Amino acid sequence: MGDIQSKLELPDGSEINSEAARAKLKLGLYSYPVLQAADILLYRATSVPVGEDQVQHLEFARNIANNFNETFKRQIFDPPKPFISPAKRIMSLTAPTQKMSKSDTSSSSRILINDSRALIGQKIAKALTDSDTNSITYDPVARPGIANLIDILRYAASNNDPPEEIARTFNEMRDAVKVKQLKDAVTDAVDKELKDVRARYNEIMESAGPDDKKFYLDSVLEKGRRRAEKAARETMGLVREAVGLSG
Repeated sequence: MGDIQSKLELPDGSEINSEAARAKLKLGLYSYPVLQAADILLYRATSVPVGEDQVQHLEFARNIANNFNETFKRQIFDPPKPFISPAKRIMSLTAPTQKMSKSDTSSSSRILINDSRALIGQKIAKALTDSDTNSITYDPVARPGIANLIDILRYAASNNDPPEEIARTFNEMRDAVKVKQLKDAVTDAVDKELKDVRARYNEIMESAGPDDKKFYLDSVLEKGRRRAEKAARETMGLVREAVGLSG
């Protein structure tokens, strides 16, 4: 419990027993890190894709792995390492100070992997920016909409240039509405990044009848279930042997 408590995000300056902290404490804050660690360690994952806000929970899983190995003098678990995408946070297209989310009530706020090129273009074209359409600067505080589009362009196009340099490139364009040029470039990059997975999705969803699609998807799930069950059984066998519960 002490290890879990050390990973909780509490109000600034508050102690675990303070009234402010207790008001925020829910069962999920305690059970979630445990369940997450169980999922990771059961399949002996070595790298786990997480957001920056989940790194502390992964650290809890690492602690369990290290403690188990040390206690039973066996290298059963490799402490999992976080895999953090370069695209750490993409903001909403309609409210660029908020994180892009699939639960947003506005479908225009996000890009889905099966969005058509035309729909991607419509969403990007309508993305909230500001009244200055003829200059591009990277300033997430003063110009969050423009900064968000630059970030999306960088990640979709795998462009390692500093965002300020990308902004400067568009700002140096002549005889063009620079924000429109930026939005067109973002549309091209996002569409190129998603077109293969979108094509595969459409192939599955459109090339067969409902029964065929269900059979295919169920077969993929069943194959994954068998692989997961085999891995879990192997892990639990090693764990039971290490703690003296085998046989």
